[in-house]
Amino acid sequence: MFNKVLLNHPRYVRAWIGLTVAYVRQGRVDEANKAGRELLSLDPKFGIEEWAKSKPFSDPLILNVFKSDLFSAGLP
Repeated sequence: MFNKVLLNHPRYVRAWIGLTVAYVRQGRVDEANKAGRELLSLDPKFGIEEWAKSKPFSDPLILNVFKSDLFSAGLP
């Protein structure tokens, strides 16, 4: 799904976040790292904690899992 979104909107950072997390959860570490690097190239100031402050999820458990996945992909 994220790849389809990115075909039409390659600079959509939220799709890169989702793709990075999806790859982490599938155990596709190299692809997760690559997606994370692309995310950072589009938004060099991206930081997980700062992103989390925007409250992208109302459930703190889901947010913490996403944060952990993003950290696993090497994001700051």
